[in-house]
Amino acid sequence: MYDVLESQFSDTLNREGKTVTIYNGNAPVTLPCLFRKNSDRNKTSDKRTIYYPIDAGIQQGKLIQYNNDYYISINQETSENHVYYHSDLEKVNSVINVVTETGYELFVKCHAYDWQSVSLISSALATTIDGTIELITEDNEQSRKLAVNNVFVALGATWQIFSIYYKSGICYIFVKRTANSSTQTTYSLDASGNVSYKVDDTATFTTLAKINDTTIVNPTILWETSDTSKATISNQGVLTCISAGTVTITAKWVEHNITAVKEVVIDEVTPPIQYTASITYSGDPVLKIGQASKTFTAAFKDINNQPVTLTPVWSLDLSTAQTGYVLTTSQADNYIKLKMDATSPSSLIGTSFKLNLRDSNSLCSTSLTISIMSLG
Repeated sequence: MYDVLESQFSDTLNREGKTVTIYNGNAPVTLPCLFRKNSDRNKTSDKRTIYYPIDAGIQQGKLIQYNNDYYISINQETSENHVYYHSDLEKVNSVINVVTETGYELFVKCHAYDWQSVSLISSALATTIDGTIELITEDNEQSRKLAVNNVFVALGATWQIFSIYYKSGICYIFVKRTANSSTQTTYSLDASGNVSYKVDDTATFTTLAKINDTTIVNPTILWETSDTSKATISNQGVLTCISAGTVTITAKWVEHNITAVKEVVIDEVTPPIQYTASITYSGDPVLKIGQASKTFTAAFKDINNQPVTLTPVWSLDLSTAQTGYVLTTSQADNYIKLKMDATSPSSLIGTSFKLNLRDSNSLCSTSLTISIMSLG
């Protein structure tokens, strides 16, 4: 069924609507709305009224972003219709920046009702401030981390929280002027990771962010490399090496514009040298009981089938019955001599064992199966 009010509101949104952003947790949600500025020449605050669809998800206390400005919804009113709500907004005019005992750094956007009582000079520093100030912000995960006695700096003065309470989506914060800290705030950022890699390597870089001596657990870090043709790095600090060369890794602590750099060298991957091993001998791979020693010679070649000199390491895989009857009679630089003891039992005839060869660096290996036969 055609709805006149819904159609008129939709047409007005299409014609005059603005797009705002709210945050559900850390997830941004964009919404259409109508902006109306409240005209009050006796007030310096930027108060506005917005009209939005009833399913927009805006409630009392919600932080709303429009362009680069933030506002706080201080109410939610209905005009007794099923199409839209409207809310009055107060513009954010201060930020509470504190570090919790667990190292969590907070940036809580607030509206302060009583800044007009602050006497200012041209440098925007407070000269004299008396009494207390009330601030409001959204009741959310960040504002729930605020605590009584937290101290922060705003508008050139130092403030201490002496009361906090939460009601209907709004966090109410009461602060009082306190003595400025004699300790200068220092920020530091260190990036950690190796300085040498190979092409196709991946590695994870990490940072250590500190305010004075407190480690910050939630810094926003942006990573970049000086040459993306040589290496790239993700938002999580995962480095991917693409080509050989030197590249500078930069980590930026967004909240305080602090950077840390690390220079890394990427080398080409050296292909492994490939070798083959073989065992040479005369006749068949056979040992006859009571026969003279048979010589087995080691041969090593490179990938181009050229002989190379490597140190051979020999070993025998013998059964329990064969042990003590298969004898090594001599072993030199590149050969081994084996024989069957003349007293070997006839039960060994027809059995076999393995002669194993590898080089001393285990670059290549081979095995030869040797059969045991009678002398006759």
